Amino acid sequence: MRRITLALLAAFALSACTTMPSQKIIDEVLEGAVSVADARYQEGAIPESAVLLNAVRRIDAKYPGVADLQAKLGPMEDQVTNRGRLGINRRLRAREGGNPLFRLIMYAPDRVFDLLDLVTLDVHFGPGVFADVHVTRRIQAAAGLRAIMGLGAHDQRSIGLRNLSETGVSALTFGTQTVAGTTIGTSGVHTGAESMAGLHSPRNSIYQDFRDFWAIGVSVTAGLAGAELDIHPIQLFDFVGGILLLDFARDDFGTTRGLNFSSVENDLLQNLAEIERARLWEGRRQVAAVVEPEPAPAEPESAPEPESAPEPESAPEPESAPEE
Repeated sequence: MRRITLALLAAFALSACTTMPSQKIIDEVLEGAVSVADARYQEGAIPESAVLLNAVRRIDAKYPGVADLQAKLGPMEDQVTNRGRLGINRRLRAREGGNPLFRLIMYAPDRVFDLLDLVTLDVHFGPGVFADVHVTRRIQAAAGLRAIMGLGAHDQRSIGLRNLSETGVSALTFGTQTVAGTTIGTSGVHTGAESMAGLHSPRNSIYQDFRDFWAIGVSVTAGLAGAELDIHPIQLFDFVGGILLLDFARDDFGTTRGLNFSSVENDLLQNLAEIERARLWEGRRQVAAVVEPEPAPAEPESAPEPESAPEPESAPEPESAPEE
């Protein structure tokens, strides 16, 4: 009961914030999340506990209770939450041995889903001017800014809505970029945020949580509308591997299960993502404030030249003596 109360208080506190929440509110959210994660561990829901704890660690790895719970989870936390270089292509699902008969029944449907994962498509609306062409994020050209809401088939087998705020300039594997977004659809709620300057890497959090680093595609926003199309080569390898009973993407229904979160826990995960996003934008504003040049001080006015001393008046000439 206590964990649910803490979680509800945390969710209510954060929902009232439209900007960077206070440290008090952040602590309430973190305390509630650690309490819930520990309770799920006690229940034996190890994967769910690991995901909740990882969300806390991304905000404050030294928060009280994090280290103790991490020690209890051991390598399981890394197995569930570490997507490695595959990034978002590896799902947040728990592996199970699977009943042999059930695996046989799901073999054909799993291959169909693997094939459908090859392409994602989004039609969106919202203000912006943005263009992005990429053959993976190693070879890309992107520039612009936008704030959009889209509908379509997105990464992580999500058919539904996605909102996205993005700005930056990238060429090849280098660039400066700030991206934040949330996908709400058939696979649940997924949120990602990242601000980067320099080398794009599949281990950047945006490619771990929200976008496929290895995708080949194009995205355009012009004025108030646009579209995005991506092809996912990693999913092709997963499809071929699936034929041989290898599940690289950890997404086969015959051998994995989805994570079971209550509505309160989903709210907590969303709140933690919002805090992470708020800190991202706050840091971005602070960097901008630091690099903005200060106005040059006005040159001091030159001291007025001293007035020249008045010339002394000449003494009057003496009058000449009168002639006799």
